[in-house]
Amino acid sequence: MAIATETTLRIRLEEAARAVRGYKAAHDDEVEVRDGIIIEAVQAEIPVAHIARWCGLSRPRINQIIAENWPR
Repeated sequence: MAIATETTLRIRLEEAARAVRGYKAAHDDEVEVRDGIIIEAVQAEIPVAHIARWCGLSRPRINQIIAENWPR
């Protein structure tokens, strides 16, 4: 019985881990797209306060995204 339980738990954990990796990859992709749009908005001279309100982030977070992603 212990071997069957171990096998079942291993399979369930592997499936859950794959699902989490898929979710994280999709999340990371969407964050990258959002951050790119934020940079576009800044380059279009949209006020940071507007950008923050539109995407539901704080102005300091927007400034951090700008600092991390501004074209060099």
